[in-house]
Amino acid sequence: MKVLQLFYTSCETGISQSKGFQTYSMSEGITEPERYEIERYGVYIPPHHLPSQPSTEEIKKRFPTALSFFQLNSGRYGVSQTKYIGQDYSGRYGNYFCHALILEKGQLPFYPIQLWQSDVFQSQLPNLPINAISSPLPTLEVSELQQHLNQNLRASQIAQFLRLENRGTIFSKLLTAILNYEKSQRRLILCEKDNHIPYWIAALTMAFPIRLAHTLLFTTYTYNPEEQDLLLCSTPSVGTSFAFSDMQRNFSYYIFDLTGNKSSNIIEEKYEFLNPPFENRLLSLSKQLSLSKQLSLSKPRVGEISFHDFLDLFEYHKINSEIESAYHLFCLSHFHIDEIDFDKIKIAIDFANTYAPHDLLVQLLTNILLHFARLENESQMLIDALLDNFISTISEQPALAIRLQLLALDKQEFVFKEFIKRLAATKDKPHFFEHYQNTIFSKQPDFAKHYFSPAIKAYLESLSVEQRTLEYPKWLSQASLLNDEVLIHLITQIEKQFPLSPPNVKLKQQILSLSKVKKARNITTSPDITELVIFAMKLKTASKLVSLSQLFQNKPNFEGIDSKRYQEYLIWILPMLFDLKPSAKEHGILLNSLSVFGIEFERKLIGQSIALMIQRAKRKKEGYELVINFMIYYLVLMPKEKNISMALLHRLFWGDVVNMLTRLPKSALKEIEIALSQQAENQEGFEIFKILQQETRHEQKILPAIDFLLKTVLKKSN
Repeated sequence: MKVLQLFYTSCETGISQSKGFQTYSMSEGITEPERYEIERYGVYIPPHHLPSQPSTEEIKKRFPTALSFFQLNSGRYGVSQTKYIGQDYSGRYGNYFCHALILEKGQLPFYPIQLWQSDVFQSQLPNLPINAISSPLPTLEVSELQQHLNQNLRASQIAQFLRLENRGTIFSKLLTAILNYEKSQRRLILCEKDNHIPYWIAALTMAFPIRLAHTLLFTTYTYNPEEQDLLLCSTPSVGTSFAFSDMQRNFSYYIFDLTGNKSSNIIEEKYEFLNPPFENRLLSLSKQLSLSKQLSLSKPRVGEISFHDFLDLFEYHKINSEIESAYHLFCLSHFHIDEIDFDKIKIAIDFANTYAPHDLLVQLLTNILLHFARLENESQMLIDALLDNFISTISEQPALAIRLQLLALDKQEFVFKEFIKRLAATKDKPHFFEHYQNTIFSKQPDFAKHYFSPAIKAYLESLSVEQRTLEYPKWLSQASLLNDEVLIHLITQIEKQFPLSPPNVKLKQQILSLSKVKKARNITTSPDITELVIFAMKLKTASKLVSLSQLFQNKPNFEGIDSKRYQEYLIWILPMLFDLKPSAKEHGILLNSLSVFGIEFERKLIGQSIALMIQRAKRKKEGYELVINFMIYYLVLMPKEKNISMALLHRLFWGDVVNMLTRLPKSALKEIEIALSQQAENQEGFEIFKILQQETRHEQKILPAIDFLLKTVLKKSN
């Protein structure tokens, strides 16, 4: 990496082609705008209380050296050393020499303050013939600068400096001012003995990684800090143009006058970043300045990586109060937390989300998650926060590997929580759940045993009604993994979709599979739609030689059925039952087997049966047989079976029976009369039929008139 040079002083010849202060020479590659900026940083006005014509000894002892670290508008970093040298080429006093080093690109691999009094700097112009034309200065290599770093400004010496004279307290206040600069916009003014200044600046900059320390622009001496745009300016408490007024001290700057004891009041905020003894941190830093470390988060331990190196892993480029969050994250990632403080952990994770490159963020969250998953007493808020970040950050593929690690640690509940949160955050839920089933549940039987049931329940509840309808049958194949509660729910929802009408081939197969599952698990649903459908399917293929008593050995379970579904089932099943030509007694078996408690259902059954018998009787003469057998049952057998009075029987179904008989031809009524007359054991039933006949004939007389009236009304209304 190349370093460009520039000499600025009062000389007889230089770049300006005139006499006086100017750039004597510089390396090729420094632009004119950059030269003007460097010259401004190189200007030196000595303290006005010092001798105007000092001796060489006085210059050496009393005139401060200005080592300035700055950044040009072009983005390049520069370090300049400016020293007072007394007389210029004409013999006039007031001359100084500035040697500036400009990094061609990038940053220095060391702290700029380490160039304090470095041999790399020139203190005067080379001995050249008068009027000699200056040639471009050669470029240097950064490695040449590293060979001339000040060995007295190593971390161990800085730590020793801070231990003396209560400097640790002052240092903490200085750091607080730096961390608060983004909010306060108050630059730091430091007044201290000349030989202490570089130690203070070294301590402040070394408190941060080298990369971040490049944001702490400084000068070890300036005559007028107000004209500088550097964060940290050192100036004497006397002999300069700075007024040190109350306004400046209390509002404009943070002034640390360590010689006059007139410093700004600063309230130290509770930054845990400042709590560890910095001398200890600097001592550990001294062992790492020349090392390039990589973070290995597979088994992180305290001390495995320094905080400086840790910060360098993040895209965090400006020193501010957020470094506190970084410090919490450092402790968290190294599991060096005495107590789990949710607020600290939250801001730590927020810092990681904001500044960590993606791969690093994945590593951090994974290891933190795995660590806290190992703890016995997990904080629910902490786990939720970690899982939320885990889900929003880590894609499915690495997440799968982490789940397997958690399951190996027997953290099934932890994995399930992650599943629930990721399910909620996922848009394509069917695809996610199917993938989860294939990669986790199907390959982790113990986990599936405990959590597949609540997982599929949560999954189905997360879907729209339309999606659920498609998903219910799909997961019946996993019945062995489901507990009874979830399986019954699944079966019930599937059964709700079954039409109570002849099924197609695919639906038949599904119904038979469902029946096997129910029998294997001894599950009964109310109503048992599956068995109702299977009963109807068997009836379809039943031989006409099979009696209804045989068919109805096991009465269908209608418990819980609603009126609409019940009527739908009757429409399907009654025609097949009547095809078997039930006898009078079998009519009782049929009606009793298909009956459901409640008058509403009884009326539907009787009404549906009667409507069907009327339809068949009108279509063919053989249909009268159905009606005759029904009437024998109704008037002769039914009262005995149900132990019901004729009065009550008539009140319940009389109107339906009259309606049926009214719509039959007179020949049908005659046949019924003959059949009933042969039932000598129940003369009462025959007498009741005679009453029915009379009412039927009456209805048959007025029915045409009613039909005519209805047609007339409808015609007029149209």
